[in-house]
Amino acid sequence: MESILNLMKCRRGVRQFADRAVPEKVLSKILEAAIYAPSGVGGAHILVVDDQELRKKIRSICEIGERQWVDSQPLSVRERIVAQPNFSYSLEFLETAPALLIVSTRPRDPERPYAVECAFLAVGYMLVMIEGLGLGTITYTPSVTDEKQSKILEELLGLPEGEKIQVILPVGYPESKPKHDTGKAQYSVFHNRFGEPFTLAT
Repeated sequence: MESILNLMKCRRGVRQFADRAVPEKVLSKILEAAIYAPSGVGGAHILVVDDQELRKKIRSICEIGERQWVDSQPLSVRERIVAQPNFSYSLEFLETAPALLIVSTRPRDPERPYAVECAFLAVGYMLVMIEGLGLGTITYTPSVTDEKQSKILEELLGLPEGEKIQVILPVGYPESKPKHDTGKAQYSVFHNRFGEPFTLAT
């Protein structure tokens, strides 16, 4: 139990990947973890993309989407976004990661009312497995709000009508060991009523 919690404590977003392929057996372990998430991957689908040219095209489309999304925000929000440390429109990690795990669903399908929830439960299980296997990733949700660009991305990946990308996990071996913050994560946890703090036992 403690070892699983330690994996969660150590996990950090990775954007720089080593030039090293991820063995198929290792990817299979990550995907198997997703299958064992509550409700399995019912209503959710995972597309494994390891073709370099395809990853390059995905990066290009998503970078256009990032710019469009930032430009669509009110000026004060836009200024706050671009003023963040290390801000960049570059999504190089979508191209340099040796594999992308693209999680998609049909969010408006009445036959799969909890498809989005299933997708994110599967993502959580995969994140822990990725860390446990010594790999790195960062959760990326495409900001492709323009219908035309969205359609281009969906057609590029062969997604059926109504299927939407929820998360992209670029997966690979970190270029360098991530720096782990030793401080406790801040999270709002309440007891019985909203606003009443719940103190975590140590």
